Amino acid sequence: MKVLIISPTTDFAGVGINLKHAIDKYGGSWTARHVVRTPSPYGYPMDFYWPRHDRLITERVRRLYRDADVVHVMDKPNVLVHFHREGQRYVVQHLGTRYRENPEEVSARCALYGAIEITDSIDLLILPHVRFVPVTVDTEALLATRQRIYQPSNAIRIAHAPTDRATSDTDVVLAAIERLKQEFPISFDLIENVSNTECIERKARADIYIDRMGIGFGVNAIECWAMGIPVVSGFANPAVSARAFREFGGALPWLDATRETLYSAVRMAIIDPELRESLSQRALDHAQRWHSPQAVVEKMTAIYAEALQRVAA
Repeated sequence: MKVLIISPTTDFAGVGINLKHAIDKYGGSWTARHVVRTPSPYGYPMDFYWPRHDRLITERVRRLYRDADVVHVMDKPNVLVHFHREGQRYVVQHLGTRYRENPEEVSARCALYGAIEITDSIDLLILPHVRFVPVTVDTEALLATRQRIYQPSNAIRIAHAPTDRATSDTDVVLAAIERLKQEFPISFDLIENVSNTECIERKARADIYIDRMGIGFGVNAIECWAMGIPVVSGFANPAVSARAFREFGGALPWLDATRETLYSAVRMAIIDPELRESLSQRALDHAQRWHSPQAVVEKMTAIYAEALQRVAA
């Protein structure tokens, strides 16, 4: 069985290509192709690049589309208008801003194609029919990187890797770090504008990683969980954090914080090595249970199998 994964813009955080590789390795009878419209500035690999206004490549994508048993679209269901055909099966994965701003409108467009809707972000579980399926990362490779690179130090090393400073609460992070530097011999690594490979290697040196508070954790945090790095993160809406607690079986893999409590949360992690060790183990366990390629592929192929039973409107 064939699935075509389409990233209509760039492949945000490598979500599409990581899923393609996971399906190829653990998908059994399922195989995957991944099409991306814009190369990632962070150096994620590409399976099939679909440049804009290239008619020859567009026709090749059209053939991949026709051959696919299920078409899995990342973020923007409007791409389906290019090739839609009667009877095609669809999955749409909501990733962020567009859906967050107008979930009813985006979901209505998905309904036109009879698409199953999923999201990898708990804060996007806004409508009851949208399902939670975590993103996958290469948990084995990430842990091996951590074991190869990490060296203990007398100074606590803290890292933060914003893709966008505004949505990553970087101003709040920097303010907290300045306060903490007055109290502790910490070092801080602000990781920006580098490849994903370099980002991972720099995160692997950290004792604590600070992710996002306003819109919740991202793939940076997930990669850190897979390396056993204690993560401080949170949600703007406490109800979302409570839902995450339920979804994850009663144990969050990060130290929960808001913009207002970030300083005290990180301070707690600095002074309490037992807390850091507990967070590290919870993070490793969580990454294996929810984000390993095997775990995610099991969920996704079950959804693809369900999609095969549907006929698009």
